[in-house]
Amino acid sequence: MRRSVSTQPVLPFGAEEKKRPRLIESLAEVCREFPLDEKVLVSPSYRIGHQIAEALARSGTPWVHLRIESVRGLALAIAGPEIAAEGLTLLSRAQALALVEQACAETLDSSSYFGELAFRPGLHRAIQSTFDELRAAGISPAALPESAFGDPRKVADLKAVLERYESSLARGKFVDRAEVLRRAVDALAKKPRIAGPLYLVAGSFELSAVERELLDLVSGGKVRVLESDAPENWIENGRRTRLFRALGEENEIREIFRRILAEEIPFDDVEILSTDPATYGPLVYELSEEQGIPCTFWDGIAATFTRPAQAVLGYLRWLGRDFESEELHDLLAGGLIDLSRVTPGEEPPGSLPAARELREARIGWGRERNLSCPDAHIARLSAEIEYRRKAEGAEEDRDSRVRWLEKRRATAQFVKNLIARLVSTAPEVSEGIVALPELATAAAAFTSRFAHVSGELDGVAVSALGGFFGELQTLPVPRLPLADAVERLTDAVRALHLEADRPRPGHLHFGDYRSGGFAGRSRTFLVGLDARRHPGSGLQDPVLLDEERRGVNAALRPRELAIRGGRPAENTLALQACLARVHGEVTASYACWNLLEAREQFPATSFLALFRARSGDDAADYSELARALPEPAGFVPHASRALDENEWWLSKVPDHTSSPGSGAEIVRRAYPWLEDGFVAERERGSDRFTLWDGRIRDAAGLDPRTSGTPISCSRIQELARCPYSYFLKRVLRIQPPQEAREDPTIWLDAMETGLLLHEVYRRFYAEAPAGTGKPSLERDAKRLEAIADEEIARWKEDVPPRSAAAFEAVQDDVRVACRILLLRDEEHCRSATPRWFEVPFGPSRQAEVSAPGSTSPVRIALGGGEGFLLAGRIDRVDELGGSEYQVWDYKTGSAWQIGDPARGRGGRRIQDVLYAQAFEVLLARAGMKGRVVGSGYFYAGRRGEGERSLGDLDPAATRATLTALFDLVAEGAFVHSTKKDDCSLCDFQKICGGAESAAERAKAKVDNRDNAVLEPYARLNP
Repeated sequence: MRRSVSTQPVLPFGAEEKKRPRLIESLAEVCREFPLDEKVLVSPSYRIGHQIAEALARSGTPWVHLRIESVRGLALAIAGPEIAAEGLTLLSRAQALALVEQACAETLDSSSYFGELAFRPGLHRAIQSTFDELRAAGISPAALPESAFGDPRKVADLKAVLERYESSLARGKFVDRAEVLRRAVDALAKKPRIAGPLYLVAGSFELSAVERELLDLVSGGKVRVLESDAPENWIENGRRTRLFRALGEENEIREIFRRILAEEIPFDDVEILSTDPATYGPLVYELSEEQGIPCTFWDGIAATFTRPAQAVLGYLRWLGRDFESEELHDLLAGGLIDLSRVTPGEEPPGSLPAARELREARIGWGRERNLSCPDAHIARLSAEIEYRRKAEGAEEDRDSRVRWLEKRRATAQFVKNLIARLVSTAPEVSEGIVALPELATAAAAFTSRFAHVSGELDGVAVSALGGFFGELQTLPVPRLPLADAVERLTDAVRALHLEADRPRPGHLHFGDYRSGGFAGRSRTFLVGLDARRHPGSGLQDPVLLDEERRGVNAALRPRELAIRGGRPAENTLALQACLARVHGEVTASYACWNLLEAREQFPATSFLALFRARSGDDAADYSELARALPEPAGFVPHASRALDENEWWLSKVPDHTSSPGSGAEIVRRAYPWLEDGFVAERERGSDRFTLWDGRIRDAAGLDPRTSGTPISCSRIQELARCPYSYFLKRVLRIQPPQEAREDPTIWLDAMETGLLLHEVYRRFYAEAPAGTGKPSLERDAKRLEAIADEEIARWKEDVPPRSAAAFEAVQDDVRVACRILLLRDEEHCRSATPRWFEVPFGPSRQAEVSAPGSTSPVRIALGGGEGFLLAGRIDRVDELGGSEYQVWDYKTGSAWQIGDPARGRGGRRIQDVLYAQAFEVLLARAGMKGRVVGSGYFYAGRRGEGERSLGDLDPAATRATLTALFDLVAEGAFVHSTKKDDCSLCDFQKICGGAESAAERAKAKVDNRDNAVLEPYARLNP
């Protein structure tokens, strides 16, 4: 897309229809009258002053000996040597806020007027703003008149806090800007007035009483106020103003960029002025970066657009949330940490693999867990590697799995080193309290050592953040709660802006309307003229109300404080002044729709005033304005005005049908991946079973009957419940993200609680004292509870609970389950004796396995010479006598399914039957006689209430079920379940589109007899 840049100097003002601004003309007259005399142009800021001087030169008026100054710059030049000689430091706003907070903490208590708010950051910011005004007006703490305040406690608080603030300045050898002004005035008052340069004030900008006094003293009375266009003269520009509205602020900015590019306006002819820079600035920055348009920003670019600022905000959240691993995970996954700097000279892993291993370490939170859990994770990976090396199955698959695990272990070791280094940067926190300077030092260290830097702006951010944190490191402020300290730094980083600049050649410029219009650019866009933003509310200062300000002004004339309730009128006047001084064409706009809240927004009164000026109808109302405005600028512009491919394509898609020649068909033809998605969705919606539904052409190595790879009962039941879910999880090996729990009411989930109880039950029987005999509730309750408490303590060490309530809930459930076990077993064991526990068959992580357990899987025969290898672990085997046994599997959930007459439900509950067969194989392998006469489930938890479920063992039905399931696998037919209840605990619903829709589609495919490969599934699920 073509981009326009300025190739010629801007035309002189005389060549334009509108004469040059009165301020420029007034300055030109002085330069002509005093061409060689030294002249000092005093403006609101250096940047505005330079804009005025540049505009003067571009207008055709030459000048020399014209120096740009601001009142504060003059004050620093006068008082600076004295301040430097005394070893004083100019206070920054961040440092001033910290001292205000310290003063509040040291002076306010529960009986104070502001006592309940003493530790609120909002109060500190409000007090800082008020103090800036008081000190700028030259009002000392003692001078505050008590008569101006209704509550004597309030004036006492303000005096005490302000006095402590000023004493902190003295102790820390700081000076703020108000002190610089006072010192400059005092220094000038002691010197005789001498003839000097001519001082020119750039229009009627607001000066405090002290600033006016300084200007009078430094100039020796030789001051001339330059004439400027009066605010009431805005009407001339108003008549030529173009108006539009947009659907949301983003479309408002996008429409401006469309006009700039469509009309080929040179970028340095354009100035965008806003009533709300905080909202519109980021939009302009993002769009200018996207379009490659150079742009300067009056207030700078928000630091949060840079990687270092985003990184340090994540680091602060990590500290504030007690080293919450999910916060660190987000930093890694987002590529915000420069991994190449963790171990210099070592090739780092990718950000995403590192983030995955961090999550797999199951850290959760806590400084100590961040140091210990990575070691435990590495140990688990090492054990898994050894386990996989010994596992049976295809050698190629085994070696591939081992190599993958070894790579993961190396990444986990890298993550461990990273965490150790990050923890070493963290400040000491004692009982939740931290020193703000120490936290700032930690943030600075993190930024300089670990923040990812990509590009010039990131480098600027690192420097700016280092300077900001450095300002706080030397402050003598009290220790704060960690959350408050983190909030303080977080707010400051978010408020930080970079590379603030005035309009530059070749650059589009964005700024606030109060500072705009001085550059003399020929195209001005004024945005944000909705009623919510302009002229704003007349909210008063919460610290010093307007009535109190009037009382202070009356008692201390000529010292004056601004009346905040008059801000709307001041804002309106400032907007009119901006319109009066801008040069060339003006376009004003507002967002008529709030996209976030989905509601209408209305134009500001100033927007209506511009419409009246343009239309010449002073009585026009909002309804006439609405009728006159064009349709709102939105997301779908005309193709010729599209900013990017997205907008161009949207403009070319008149409908979403699939008919030949339609917009949708054109898009799919241009983008093959979209065409694939369209085809996939069409095929999934048909009654044909296709590649898009879980059909694979080459299923070699997947059928357990021929692969030689052991399979577990849980995997078989997964296959039976939903073959498509099995395909995603076991064939494609897709793993859903495991989010760290943040709910303080939950400690262990159902699976973790089950593991805990399994170990408690095993130890209870395996460690029973000699001669104990069968279980007895009265005799064994204390011993079982003691074992449970030991296991709970071990889990508590590994996974610290978020709250006492969460811990106590699990503890109570475990103790109830133990009592239920004893109660039910005391009755059950009258005819049975618990014999073996946690009996493995297949590769085991136990150091030693005693008979009848085995480290080799068992072969389950399916008839016709076919069979498969089964691996698993039997929770418990009871001996009935006469070499007869019962096999039990502990369940911690509800027993609601045990009454289901459809035994096995298509293989969904087949574990009891297979475990019975497996145990008989184990007995024979160990040379022991016996047979299994019962196999089932023992619901020993609170929800199951100790129920037992035994079913008829039907080997023939089991063989038929397994054969049908394995036939599906052999054919590569992984169809979705036709029963939506099977999806209740599935992790892949987002992939298949939801339980109900996916089940309906699958049923249509299974019912279609042309899909012969699905016949085994139809048999299993009639």
